[in-house]
Amino acid sequence: MLWLPRRMRTWKVYSGGAARQITNSWPIVIPIQILPAILFEQNAESPVEENQRRFEAVMDRLLQGMDTAESEDLRRQLDRTRSMLGALVDLHWEDSLYERPGTQAAL
Repeated sequence: MLWLPRRMRTWKVYSGGAARQITNSWPIVIPIQILPAILFEQNAESPVEENQRRFEAVMDRLLQGMDTAESEDLRRQLDRTRSMLGALVDLHWEDSLYERPGTQAAL
């Protein structure tokens, strides 16, 4: 379970391919599986293309914030595995690392 700040009240997110709405009073406790959808600003009522744009925007902001020499390796790895992170919120790209044969089975 995850405790979230008071300002976060209601979400509609993807989780395991199904839409869920989370509404709760303070304190909010949600299953940890929904965290990626919240972090990547996903909305179950939005078209897949819009959720992909949101995901890409969050990833780009994250990677832009990692501009030191020490974080270069981590930044490259996150960028390379972008499609795997996207798969956590049911986003898929043709010919991506995640879609390569054997990759899903290895996870």
